Amino acid sequence: MAEKKKSFVMYATYEEQFKLLSPDEQGGLIMAIFQYIQTGKVPPLDGMVKMAFSFIKANLDRDTEKYKGIVKKRAEAGRKGGIKSAKQKQANQANATFAKQNQANQADNVNDNDNVNDNDINNNDNKLSKKDTEDFFKQVWQLYPIKKGKASISDTQKKKLHSIGLEEMTRAVNRYVKEQEAEKTESKYWKHGSTFFNSGYIDYLDSNYEDKPEESTGLRRIEIK
Repeated sequence: MAEKKKSFVMYATYEEQFKLLSPDEQGGLIMAIFQYIQTGKVPPLDGMVKMAFSFIKANLDRDTEKYKGIVKKRAEAGRKGGIKSAKQKQANQANATFAKQNQANQADNVNDNDNVNDNDINNNDNKLSKKDTEDFFKQVWQLYPIKKGKASISDTQKKKLHSIGLEEMTRAVNRYVKEQEAEKTESKYWKHGSTFFNSGYIDYLDSNYEDKPEESTGLRRIEIK
């Protein structure tokens, strides 16, 4: 984020992350977002604030890359001597792209009019590069507190996780952690990261998990090391 942006998109889906935090933590998260937008540097964070910021940061980075691509295209059009009407048309297309993205509110399934395919998640594994898959897996692995067995997660499994999306995987981790804490299970008996991400997460996905009345009360801190 070398150049400063005057604005950024705040998605309604961030509400789920803020609900997990105390008022003080919510304020800290907001200031961390502004600092990252202005400086491009990740401020020191921990616990649930760090988890929430990692989810939001992925969206900020994606939107910034798309914005840079649009700026570059505009500059190229100017160097080629494009007439005023052509420039206006391109600007309108760029605005329509951002409006469509904000309305759709799909953090991991953006299909914009500039043919940016980096995050074109449509369950077609052939369109996913190894870097896309690895970058995504690094984020979800960071969410889980018991970091054992990372090497045993296959590329095929990482693609499956990628197709689920960061938002739902974050909810799955939160649900499992809260369940173990509620049952006062010692952390040494929790599933290793390899077990959870290979199959253990399935019961905690939106379509499989039965909501409980107390689920909305929030989580205790998860120290991410």
